[in-house]
Amino acid sequence: MSIKILFIAPYNGLKELVNTMKDDFPDLDIDVLVGDLEEGVRYAKETYQQYDLIISRGGTARYIKKSVPIPVIEVKVSGYDVLKVLTLADGYPGKSAIVGFSNVAQGARTIASLLDMDIKTVEIDSGTEVHATLTDLQEAGITSIIGDTITVETAKKIGLHGILITSGTEAVHDSFEEAIQIYELANGMQKEIQRYKELLRNEQNAYILLDANGNIAEQNHAADQFIRKMGTAFRQIRNAALACMDTNTKNRKMVTTNESTFDILFLPFKEGLCWIKITDTPIRTDGNQGIYIEEVTAGMDRIGSSKEIQTVHKKIQAASDHSLPVLLIGENGVGKSTAAKEIHRRSSNSHHPFATVVCDEIPAGSWKTTIHSVLTNEHFGTCYLINLENVSNDRIHALADTLKERVTGPRLIAGMEQEKYRFMFQDDDTFQSVFSRAMIEIPPLRERKEDIESWAHYLISYFNTEHGRQIVGFREGASALLREFEWPGNIRQLTTAIKQLVAEADGFYIETASVETLLQAISAETHTDTPLSLTGTLEEIEKKVIKAVLKEENYNKSKTAARLGINRSTLWRKLQS
Repeated sequence: MSIKILFIAPYNGLKELVNTMKDDFPDLDIDVLVGDLEEGVRYAKETYQQYDLIISRGGTARYIKKSVPIPVIEVKVSGYDVLKVLTLADGYPGKSAIVGFSNVAQGARTIASLLDMDIKTVEIDSGTEVHATLTDLQEAGITSIIGDTITVETAKKIGLHGILITSGTEAVHDSFEEAIQIYELANGMQKEIQRYKELLRNEQNAYILLDANGNIAEQNHAADQFIRKMGTAFRQIRNAALACMDTNTKNRKMVTTNESTFDILFLPFKEGLCWIKITDTPIRTDGNQGIYIEEVTAGMDRIGSSKEIQTVHKKIQAASDHSLPVLLIGENGVGKSTAAKEIHRRSSNSHHPFATVVCDEIPAGSWKTTIHSVLTNEHFGTCYLINLENVSNDRIHALADTLKERVTGPRLIAGMEQEKYRFMFQDDDTFQSVFSRAMIEIPPLRERKEDIESWAHYLISYFNTEHGRQIVGFREGASALLREFEWPGNIRQLTTAIKQLVAEADGFYIETASVETLLQAISAETHTDTPLSLTGTLEEIEKKVIKAVLKEENYNKSKTAARLGINRSTLWRKLQS
């Protein structure tokens, strides 16, 4: 191993020292140049391509780091170096001052303080400050200046004593050892990067790295084929990636051409870069309406100690060990979608995407072909159905038929509110034939109040991290208010509330008055009647009226039918139409 190193010494004595030490490091091929600050930077810029690393000292090292793309090692000014020069300066007549960049001045100040020496220390940020700083010190009665090369040279020019802080053998030796470590680390990383690039190059999925201008920085062979296939339509994908970079959020979408449908993941990599992963999937539907694809990587937050939530977690674990369809029952906001993703994440299909199917968004005319395509697609790991209560009985039958006929396909999970399930499907033989073997009920927060405070503290920690806050908890009265509140919107509503409280908190604690005000606002909003929309056809408006009355009657079938002046069979038929 031979490491090419350019050593830029700010003063000639450091060059001589380095030359005497070269033989102690046979693996280092060292060239030494003498140049301080701007001159040292110029040498580095002109020659860095010939070297693996650069070593320099003080302000010169700091400037070079900003000017070249290769590693720059700094010769540290050790406490021993400072101690030597302070001992020397102690013999000079008059007052002395230390002037230098932070990497010199801070250490010198500490050593002087430990020695109980009355010596002024001035920190500078650039070489242009030196002359004015030394002139001010001279007028204040300072006669000797301790510092780096430029400081000492300027001191001599204006009639002050200049005492250079020189680097000893120990500091140079340490810089050589650090250079070897940095080189070995960088060399190992470079080899690893090359291996990953080779794997990426031969990946069947397409990968593209896009910069902030929409230009392709990296791509593999599959991406090249995909871009040719997409033609001018690739502009839409580029624009979607740029939008993700602007908001620093990942996104996923399905893009359909005449030949194929592609699952595309947009992942902002770092400022000004976005990874695009493109998977060719066999699903062919009418624009993929109602189907949303994502990868599940994060685990479910196991917050709460109540026996109810512990039972739910045990059932989730049990469900992940088999492949039967699962029905998740619970109110809005209790975490049905999160539970479905956790079952998927723990299952053997977790390496495949998670597909959410919003049933009432799929056009009636394409329901059979769409649901068949999704449920027989080996590309998906789990299919999660929501809004099943809003589709007709014929569609439920089509779903059941597909499940009976299919040989392979994703795991099936459905989510539904408890009352809607009892009203719509509890006595439905077709629905029960699909979901009766594995059902998980997720209780609302009001039935496990001991979990509310755990969730609230977890959410404080989460939003502190997200928004740079330092909230440490609640006042005692505030915690009590949170525990006593019914939380009709469950965890989703609690999350929104804590986010607002964290954002608005003035001190380290969330105050009782703030919680009280927010809960009053939530209560008022909950009890405010929402106007019924009269958009749509007469049949659609009628269905909205029926659903509104159904909700007001707490999903009681008999009361709803009686209030509307129809019998229960007519009520069922109108909801299923």
